Amino acid sequence: MIMAMNNIFADKSFMLSLGMSESMYERLHRNDVYNWDDFIHLTTETILSMSGFGSRTAGQIMPVVEAAKRGDAVIVKNAVRHFVLPFFDKLVGVTRADGEAEIVSRLPKSMLAVYGATAIFDEMLREGMLIEAEKGKYRHNWLNVAQYLQQYDGRFSGLLTEYLNTDQTLDDLARIQGCTKQYLSNEFNKIIDNMPKLYEDYVWDYIKNYDMTLEIVIFAFQLDDFAGRYLKKYKVSNRRKNKVNELHPGSRKLSYMELLNAEDTPTAVKDRMEEYALKNSLCVDGVFVPKSKADIFRFLVGKHCQNSITIEDFTQIYDAFIQKYNAQDFRYSSGSIRNEITDNYHGVLYDSSGTSIRAYDVDGVDIEELMQGIKFYEFKDVEITSNLFYDEYPDLMKELDIRNGYELHNLIKKRKRDIKRSDWSGKMPTMVFGKGDKRRQIRELLFQEAAEAPISKEDFISEYEKRYGKQGDGFYANDVHPAIGKYITNGEYSVDLSPLQDTELALLKPHFTERFYTIGDVSAIFRNALNKDGQIPDEELNKRINSYNMNKLGYKMRNSGAVFAVKYNTFDEAIRSYFKERKTVTLDSLGNINSNNTFISVFNKMCHEYEVIETAPREYTHISQLTETGITRESIEAFCESVGNMGQDGYFTLESLMQCGFTLPLQLTIVTAKALIRLSPLFDCFKIGNNYLFRRKGMEASQMDFLLSILAAKDSITSAQFIEILKEEYSISLDKYKIKRLLYSTDVYYSYRKDTFFKNYSPL
Repeated sequence: MIMAMNNIFADKSFMLSLGMSESMYERLHRNDVYNWDDFIHLTTETILSMSGFGSRTAGQIMPVVEAAKRGDAVIVKNAVRHFVLPFFDKLVGVTRADGEAEIVSRLPKSMLAVYGATAIFDEMLREGMLIEAEKGKYRHNWLNVAQYLQQYDGRFSGLLTEYLNTDQTLDDLARIQGCTKQYLSNEFNKIIDNMPKLYEDYVWDYIKNYDMTLEIVIFAFQLDDFAGRYLKKYKVSNRRKNKVNELHPGSRKLSYMELLNAEDTPTAVKDRMEEYALKNSLCVDGVFVPKSKADIFRFLVGKHCQNSITIEDFTQIYDAFIQKYNAQDFRYSSGSIRNEITDNYHGVLYDSSGTSIRAYDVDGVDIEELMQGIKFYEFKDVEITSNLFYDEYPDLMKELDIRNGYELHNLIKKRKRDIKRSDWSGKMPTMVFGKGDKRRQIRELLFQEAAEAPISKEDFISEYEKRYGKQGDGFYANDVHPAIGKYITNGEYSVDLSPLQDTELALLKPHFTERFYTIGDVSAIFRNALNKDGQIPDEELNKRINSYNMNKLGYKMRNSGAVFAVKYNTFDEAIRSYFKERKTVTLDSLGNINSNNTFISVFNKMCHEYEVIETAPREYTHISQLTETGITRESIEAFCESVGNMGQDGYFTLESLMQCGFTLPLQLTIVTAKALIRLSPLFDCFKIGNNYLFRRKGMEASQMDFLLSILAAKDSITSAQFIEILKEEYSISLDKYKIKRLLYSTDVYYSYRKDTFFKNYSPL
């Protein structure tokens, strides 16, 4: 790790490289010389006054000190090697300006005072420490295996060189040397294990996550036969040791074509990869499909899975494609297609309810926006199903084009490494948060629902699913009956009331001051007020949280997982009055009630009915508070109609309409206007990049179709032009890699060499 510049002295290996002995270094430390500034201000007198030093050792240290003061070339070179070169390690390199700025930031000013950053950079180039990797970019001049073995001082380095230079086997060499094959292999491995990171190792690190053969690696990085044999014998043969996905744990293996998208891929490598791809591709209806499992798989998903298709049908399509194009080398073994789809491949969503798949850009989803939208981080110690999220957030699911709870679960699972909480798990569609326990939830619900009056088995299961999501067919037999079977008689559940004592009521009442609470809030209040010492069992405490006792406290419980004041007939009424009586409501200020299913349902309904209006991000105002500003349901409908007339039959964003002369009514902000259009039944809405894209309801609409519409009047368009059109005309920020993913399954071709998208392209 690079150290702060004034602590350069603390790097023992650096100081020893200057000629100082280890004992001298340790003695300086014991005499409170800890940093570079202290070191270069040493004098002979100062050293002699220190314990453990004499005239001889002072005479050995002072030449190093004087050289350091002058900024001696040896000092600078060693400092650069230790503290600057790691910045240049990428094969693609960095610009000279960035490199010189890094030298300034990392080297002590005492060095730079004599050797400026420009001079140091030139010195590094002259000494061969840096080379120009591609025009205007410089990188560390890595040693390769052959160079390292030439300078390696050891008996077996020559033999290892011979082994890698020829097609001789270990058996052949061992026979000549008169030793065993295992002995020779062990000696070679010692040399390999003690090597620093060499060019071939860097190449291997760079490509091992990609679906590439050794042939492609050698071609792309222009490795010689010596390097090729090294990789084959000590990397490819040890794939299990050199884990394919160790650079990005949990990520899928990428197609080698995605090297063209990687920002840290050298330009020359990209050029050779594109050349290789065009020479080694199948031309399918004008689209070039690289000959690899990953690319054939991805192409067929894009072409045949825009709508749901069973895995069995997709397997038949894949096998038919392999047969038609005589590509048996890329056939999947039995069952491996299912594993690829369900666990690894990020271009589909899997629906276990129908064992079907659908093409979907999993990596393109703003996962944090989704997590915040469904209140994912607010669930604690509960077991629910992804169906609950899907049912409670229809607008968000539509916006992200998620079509059922199983797809949502699969999306979250595939992006798990990007989600900022790890205390959840569960097999589709179950989601367990923290210490969530289904049977505990069943018992708690029983004590809430059956305390005042019996509840039928069917109604109980229905109520459970309202709160925790749709359950599977074996829910009653596997979970409900084992948990609460002893409370059922003739198909109905009933439990004791467990009435609160007067002393308990007195302890609880001061804590109940709000209009509504979640059951979780109520449980926490009961525990804190009645069970601070933990003497009352949880099951007994939960029995006391029932309709009878809550009514004594001035609250109702009504099949919603929430508790609300008795002055309201329904929870719906309590919610609506809450918004109506306040000028504005910020959702984040509502606490746990914000994640209550009934609250979410009522709130979404209020938004769709324009009863509450989003006036700032996550801040809502009741329409009665806005009437004086001219915002009414009638004016909102008129506004949305005017937007539709302006947008006509094309795609539009609010910003693109405004560029064409559309003006917002004075009382509307951009945030409010977008919220009104999103909720209007007149339009379909899509989140793309950082903005909302709209089109009139009933017309074909998708992100891919939108991008194709931009290309419609053009034969080709550069990525810079594409990005500029999106930004300037639609206020949409989208990089070329996202554009490529959305257009992959179409006839559009992207050429890296020309950095251009073509409607029709032929490399010949």
